[in-house]
Amino acid sequence: MTNLHPNGPPVALTVASAADRPLVRSMLHRYLAELGQHDEVSFDYPYFDLYWQPGEARWPYLLDVGTARIGFAFVRAHDEPEVDHSIAEFFILPHARGHGCGAAAACALWRAHPGRWEVSVMRGNAPAQRFWPRAIAAVGAADVVWLERNGGTVFRFDLTA
Repeated sequence: MTNLHPNGPPVALTVASAADRPLVRSMLHRYLAELGQHDEVSFDYPYFDLYWQPGEARWPYLLDVGTARIGFAFVRAHDEPEVDHSIAEFFILPHARGHGCGAAAACALWRAHPGRWEVSVMRGNAPAQRFWPRAIAAVGAADVVWLERNGGTVFRFDLTA
């Protein structure tokens, strides 16, 4: 699936296959190392294999612009009834940042899974605290709510229309 964001390049979403797992794990490791600059994180990621288990409401995406890999995202069904989906993890490789790729990728993910969304951000992750409100505004989300919870900010919004 390819989606356009008005301020960014077309981003292709591809569900990562089992053969892509080593690549995704490598990017996840880089992502967790970056998060570790903002707060204490564990490199043990117990949900990783669940993204490839049949029957799990989890989607591991590779993100590409043209032939260039720009990152990955983990999307999952949410546990709470008032939210349908959550971006569990979202990583744009450094070479693709600042060009609208991240917002375009987020918009593509949200449009691929219409419904009520949640995005959680670590309080100390200032770049993500700036990025997510802009990306949510760019997609035209309705009923945006910001909550402070578990040492971070939670954004909830509706993209059912």
